Amino acid sequence: MSWRPLPRSFFLILCLMVVLLLPACTSGTAGRDLHSELHYQVTPDGCGPRSVDVPAGIQVQVRVTNETRAAYQWAFMKRPVFSPFYTDPAGVIDPYVVQAIPSASETTFTFTTPQAAGVYDVVCGDLGQVTPDMLLSITVVQE
Repeated sequence: MSWRPLPRSFFLILCLMVVLLLPACTSGTAGRDLHSELHYQVTPDGCGPRSVDVPAGIQVQVRVTNETRAAYQWAFMKRPVFSPFYTDPAGVIDPYVVQAIPSASETTFTFTTPQAAGVYDVVCGDLGQVTPDMLLSITVVQE
């Protein structure tokens, strides 16, 4: 029994299969840094981080450090956010979570992320007057 080299077409087909099947082996969250604990800082320059990714339908712990002399609110909202809120064309304010953040303090609370994937707004500041430096986002991702 002698050894015979495989035909070139075999290697081409094998390479094509690897290229086509490799993306199917990765999850939709590949490369995303999903968080179940979030830490926000409120400074005179605004709030941060500007955006984070979280899994859908899990309990998330949020810690907000307010380094300012003003009390604020942290609100996880459906999009879009209108300011002031009474200008919402539907006349509806529908936050998922609103948490008071006292001045010069650290506040910790938890909430459950929505089941629906998507980008949600976070208002970190005075809910009556939303400015761009107060508007953050949370992307809810299906795992």
